[in-house]
Amino acid sequence: MIVEFYFVLEVATLLASLALACVLFARDPSQRINRLMAIVPVWLALWSLGEIAWNLQGESQQAEALIRLTAGTWMLLGPACLHLYAELVGARHRAARRLVPLSYAMSLGAFALHLTTGLGLAEVYPVPWGYGFALEASFLLLYATAALPIGFVLVASRTILPGDETERERRMWRSLYAAMLGAWVFVTSTDIVLPAIGVRCPPLGSIGILMITFAIAWQFRRHGYSLMAPSAFAREILEALGEGVVMLHANGRIRMANATFERLVGASKAEIHGALFARFAPGLDVDPRNMTEDIECDLETVDGKTVRVMISPTPLRNPSGNTRGAALLIRDLREVAALRGSLVASDRLAMVGGLSASISDEIREPIEKVQSHLEGMRGHLTTLREFVAEAPADEKLDELVADREELLDECLEGVARIEAIVRDVRGFSAGQSGPREKVDPNNLIEGALRIAITRSGRDVTIEKDFEQLEAIECCSGEIVQVLVNLLVNAIHATDGQGRIQLSSFSNEGEVWICVEDDGTGIPPDIMSRIFDPFFTTKRVGEGTGLGLAISVHLVHNHGGDLRVESEPGRGSRFTLALPTDPEAPVVRGAVAGILSG
Repeated sequence: MIVEFYFVLEVATLLASLALACVLFARDPSQRINRLMAIVPVWLALWSLGEIAWNLQGESQQAEALIRLTAGTWMLLGPACLHLYAELVGARHRAARRLVPLSYAMSLGAFALHLTTGLGLAEVYPVPWGYGFALEASFLLLYATAALPIGFVLVASRTILPGDETERERRMWRSLYAAMLGAWVFVTSTDIVLPAIGVRCPPLGSIGILMITFAIAWQFRRHGYSLMAPSAFAREILEALGEGVVMLHANGRIRMANATFERLVGASKAEIHGALFARFAPGLDVDPRNMTEDIECDLETVDGKTVRVMISPTPLRNPSGNTRGAALLIRDLREVAALRGSLVASDRLAMVGGLSASISDEIREPIEKVQSHLEGMRGHLTTLREFVAEAPADEKLDELVADREELLDECLEGVARIEAIVRDVRGFSAGQSGPREKVDPNNLIEGALRIAITRSGRDVTIEKDFEQLEAIECCSGEIVQVLVNLLVNAIHATDGQGRIQLSSFSNEGEVWICVEDDGTGIPPDIMSRIFDPFFTTKRVGEGTGLGLAISVHLVHNHGGDLRVESEPGRGSRFTLALPTDPEAPVVRGAVAGILSG
């Protein structure tokens, strides 16, 4: 039973070692440190395979040959650990790097002697689990080639740790050292001391070393390489940076790029490594290796899109002063560009507000005169109607008077709109709103339609579907202005030859007014910008880009929302949602979606 359990342990050690090697290597094969870490469990796998193999042999001579051959795996563990340590600490311990080749040479030399002469191995004899072995005093020489590098690592690594480490870090190191020393003592006891004093015990060295390897790998998994390796810590920082970082060779090819740059250009590490930087910045007319100042340019992604970025260069030079490449810090300017646009729009709005204030003062007097004269004419028409009523019936005269009354009403309404528009533009920049009153929403729609209908062509069909609605508290002039803007936009979208449907209905404490057309629709790439100030798709001179911007501002001031659905070729539907209770504003979700059937 014990024999079977021993072999199960050995097979499990072999498989676990291979699995650990794969995990360590796959973490990032491009990093040398990961490749070196993966070597240790590979040696352990070979060690376990050798132990399984020699214990399954039928003759002692064959078992001895495999024991000698397997010794190379554990003898090279010491130099491999030293090599890994030297890579981790880098320039902080130059002596470790110089000792690496010496350590490998000593282990390989001792292994060659052991393999050819059997140095340190006294005899091989049968035991229940396969074969055991007795050792000579010269075995200490072989043991030293593996133990001395590991002992050097244990002592030296403690001396290079920072003095300001936290209590958590200190506990980690204490547990790590305890585990390493415990594994060392365990392996030495089962594979060397007990056989030397004649105690027959299955060799468990590979199992013990595997346990400590798992412990070390787990600590690195939890804490990273930062405690022992500043260079690895720097790589972790580079990967976490929000800006792209690219290292260039002297020939302009990419030596290294962090994850942010990969996301910017939409390429994998394999596609970026070794590629010319000019591939991703074809519009850059300056060699990045010779750049001395920051420069804005467009990066081209692998799918053909462009990303506006700022490149900050730092030349890399060798000790003799010659350029050996460059380091590029790349900032994504898309959000900055959006902020710039917002600032420009805000500045323009402030200017519009200032101009509208002076304009309103200038036009108030002539507008008041025009309004006064129109009201006077309205009074004269009222008197004329009274005379007509007393005179003999004249149908033509009645129609003429009624027509002139309607024209005067529209003129008065137009004058009021001129004044309201200037006031609204000024209020838009200052965040003000007019007086409010209870009104029937359907009356507002009819009023807006009377104003906008003059913009329509002969072939525009207006369809109406109104429900009986609860009166809402609002500034009627502002809501009419919003509806006029929506109707005029719908007329333009149909090019004066389509269908426009107006509908109104109640929906859970809200009044919804829909303006739907069957025009050209809104392209998806500009859908998110249609409410931006000064954004317009009309030709120069045909639109200010303020209509929808002012509209959504006025609607938000009423606690409402303006939503849009559209599909190119099928038309658009704008929905104005207003609360029936001024104290319960509409939940805003300015939807810009696809028009649904």
